[in-house]
Amino acid sequence: MLVTPGGATVSFDAETLRRELVHCFEHCGVAESWPVDHVLFILQEQLTEQRESGTSSFTEGEVQGLVASLLVASGYGDVAARFIQLREGNPAELIRERFSPVGDDRIAQVLGASLPLSAMSCTAVARQVRSMLAELQFSEASDELIRQLGAHVMHHRSARESGAAELILDESGVANGLPDLAQRHIESGVLSLHPVSVVLPRARLVVDLACFGEGLGDTPLTELAILPAFRSLCRDLALVFGALRSAVHKADPDPSLVPSHLVLTGSETLLADLMVPMSRRAGQLLLRELSLVVADEIGPATGYRVITQIR
Repeated sequence: MLVTPGGATVSFDAETLRRELVHCFEHCGVAESWPVDHVLFILQEQLTEQRESGTSSFTEGEVQGLVASLLVASGYGDVAARFIQLREGNPAELIRERFSPVGDDRIAQVLGASLPLSAMSCTAVARQVRSMLAELQFSEASDELIRQLGAHVMHHRSARESGAAELILDESGVANGLPDLAQRHIESGVLSLHPVSVVLPRARLVVDLACFGEGLGDTPLTELAILPAFRSLCRDLALVFGALRSAVHKADPDPSLVPSHLVLTGSETLLADLMVPMSRRAGQLLLRELSLVVADEIGPATGYRVITQIR
């Protein structure tokens, strides 16, 4: 739930936020849709963690500030500026309320207290963070933004010093170590990979439920037909997630702290065109059962948390 500036409580509108982010990215010349999903995934993670820690509602300003920080940390400072401008009309108001003035001493103090850096390394990283903020024309910033930018600099410094190539997985699913079954599901259109960011690496899979249903044979489908087949698919997905996590580990030193994501798309087409006629409630219960199958088959098999979205 969100609390508006007037004190009213409203539901979090993810679709409106998605449309706003798409507009902001397109305004800045980025046509791909995956950076939008990247930001929304991380936002969902952080809101879920805060909710589990006892925070039941958030202000619109808190969510806006978090989205802006995520955009900057992901390398989209121009998109962040456009987003704040779109939401606030005057970006300075949000920054003044939530952020503090940027200075070399403050940046070094924040990084030194939160990142494992020697005094010399801390000075070097702080200098780069200060340069990044200057390029974005940010005279003020939050401690969290400074920490995220510092972690970003550290990841890239580590990759350069070790000579390792940056981890980039694109939508084609071409990645070293993926099992053959992954390629089969990709070629059939059932499975696709979400690009993995080097800065905030996450293992993400997208399953098209409509394409999956069409591949099961004659329609209309019943629950008895779709649930066992979906359970089998989830066992395959657990293997794919395992391979992706190995790749993510190269970019993130402690992937056990990073959840993975499974997005189930095409749910409306599956229920409306491929299943036997059912009530709206029965359809919702079926989708709920699918999410429980994911939790039963993927979580225990992989040993880490998987966040599921159904669209």
